[in-house]
Amino acid sequence: MQNNFVHPKLALTVLFFLFVNSFSYSQDDSVQIKEANFTFPHVLNRLLSIPNSKIMNSLDLSLLLGGSFGFEENSGILGTAGLGLGGYGDVEIGSESLIGSMFNSTESFTNIGLKIKILSESENVPALAVGIKANNDWNSSNNDEEFIRTSESSLYDEGLRTANYDSRISTIYTAIGKTFDSGINFQAGLSYSDLRYKNVYIVFNSGNSTYSESEQVKENVFNYFGGFEYPLNNRTSILFEIQSYPYLKVSTFDGTISSDRRIVGAAGLRFFISRWLLLDSGIRYRDDSSGLAEAEIRLGLNGIWNLGF
Repeated sequence: MQNNFVHPKLALTVLFFLFVNSFSYSQDDSVQIKEANFTFPHVLNRLLSIPNSKIMNSLDLSLLLGGSFGFEENSGILGTAGLGLGGYGDVEIGSESLIGSMFNSTESFTNIGLKIKILSESENVPALAVGIKANNDWNSSNNDEEFIRTSESSLYDEGLRTANYDSRISTIYTAIGKTFDSGINFQAGLSYSDLRYKNVYIVFNSGNSTYSESEQVKENVFNYFGGFEYPLNNRTSILFEIQSYPYLKVSTFDGTISSDRRIVGAAGLRFFISRWLLLDSGIRYRDDSSGLAEAEIRLGLNGIWNLGF
């Protein structure tokens, strides 16, 4: 797994937003909000990457830039765009992988998600929401011998030479959350995924054997997620999350592929730069990492504006 450094374009984007925000503050004394009185007027529908039980404010437009803290590998600056729907739901569209690759490659596909509020949080009742996330098209993954040799040397040493397949996944989930008197907010959830793959072509046994399967194969996969957010002051919070997710693995014994589960955790700080801009920073670690050197530093810049039609 490669370490994920800040992309130069992302760094320039961060500096640009910070400059614009600082300039607007210097031009208007009315927005010089004291730290003690600062409030963030928008609702975030996620922790670092996992969904929470909260719903975005109606007509809030969210644009998340930078790398994801989940298992996805984002191939560009644009991560996720979201819109609040009347205070009872929100819709998101993004460019990220919904399923873990069997290799340490960056595979990114467009997906869309919808979340709906079931229960609002009260003193005795936690918040509850359900959602669905899917990529509507088949996603092709083509991995030749040279790629396997350089990215997954262990599989190459076991004889794998080619791994091609098409996959798609649709996931429904439920999220529950509760805020306590101390200010800490806990979130947890379960998900069910309908995972499908086809057009499998595997070359194994050091190139002497092949396996192919053109028919569609369906697998049902259950996963979990959870975490918490704790405010350190009016502008800063500490966050932690953990989630499991499905991925496809290949057998170097008979060339078949099947689903399995990985776990990824992330911890970091959320800083509210202004009433419309926040910065997430933290460290991500996967259970298939071999040591601390493979922990990844992630940054995410999130701007939220109310369209106010």
